[in-house]
Amino acid sequence: KGSPLSQTEMDALKERAEYVQKWLDSYAPEALRYHIPKEPPANLILDNEQKQALQKVRDTLADESLPWQGAPIHEAIHAVKKEMGIEPKRLFEAIYQIFLGRKNGPQVGWFLSTFKRDDVLKRLQVAVKTVSS
Repeated sequence: KGSPLSQTEMDALKERAEYVQKWLDSYAPEALRYHIPKEPPANLILDNEQKQALQKVRDTLADESLPWQGAPIHEAIHAVKKEMGIEPKRLFEAIYQIFLGRKNGPQVGWFLSTFKRDDVLKRLQVAVKTVSS
């Protein structure tokens, strides 16, 4: 659109959001429901390879020159995966467990872009430093 939303557009957006919330609460299958825990799960276990890859992801995402948008975040995480030689499933499952408490979720770059950068960095750091091997 390129310009701020009008009040009419804001009202329509709010109404749609309310309908979406009602659908999620009443009809959405569990696979489509995402609950964001305040901290990584207490029972999360990461091996050294996962911790090293997550630390590299954290360091990469900390670069302020990286636009905080879905596609650049997605590409940066895939670059880390390739550089570290970690199996995609092992890296992405770890990220989803840290942020969702489960092993799967939406496209990771776009999902992480919905958080503040500092919050993502802090959560990754906590997971790398405190989770058992």
